[in-house]
Amino acid sequence: MRMQLSFSLKKAQLPVDYRASCVSFMKNALCSYNKKFFELYYNNGAKIKSFSFSLRLPKPEFKKNEILLAGDKIEFNWSALDERDALIFYNAFLGKKNKAFELGDNNAMMLNNLVILPEHKITQSQIVIKLLSPFVVRIHDKTNNTNRYVKCSDADFPEKAKEAVAAQISMLELNTALIKGFRIENIQTKNCIVKTFHHTVDGTIGVLRLQGQPQLLDILYKAGIGANRSIGFGLFEKVY
Repeated sequence: MRMQLSFSLKKAQLPVDYRASCVSFMKNALCSYNKKFFELYYNNGAKIKSFSFSLRLPKPEFKKNEILLAGDKIEFNWSALDERDALIFYNAFLGKKNKAFELGDNNAMMLNNLVILPEHKITQSQIVIKLLSPFVVRIHDKTNNTNRYVKCSDADFPEKAKEAVAAQISMLELNTALIKGFRIENIQTKNCIVKTFHHTVDGTIGVLRLQGQPQLLDILYKAGIGANRSIGFGLFEKVY
């Protein structure tokens, strides 16, 4: 399920780390709806999250600690693979309609509208996609507990991107045979550097071509692609 939440802001600006604010909003919505669902998704031992999201901002101007916007309306796009997840969050979000959510710095956002969006069923083995939030390819080294973020300009990006998708499928406890034949190709991409949860992350934005089993492509379309999906990365739309 895909949905779009339309918010109005008290002030036409957001903190640079606006993804943390979005996650706080989701947690608050779940707590208000039913605390058992907050515990299901966010307490220790929480289930693997099958969703991703992106935020559409009106002509953002990035400053050191804030993002200045051309207007006070923002769109929050949210998608989930698991229909149960989607229904739980939909009901939680609905309970926050027309209620101010404080962002700090004398700012707040209010949910004005919530709609379910049309969703494609991916049936072909090749699609061209446009990333709505950055695609993060993270390689974790257990020996020294460090992360390498693979850039789209790196020579091993296609290989490491496939490994990231394979890890994602494994974490979602899906059939790892789905990864057979998967390929990813840059069409028009660029690297972006994002501050999120007090960390700096390299990601990829732009247009990619994905090739693979239709079931896998459909999963990625609904759940998002890559690492950090549930904190605002990896959501894409199908171009063709």
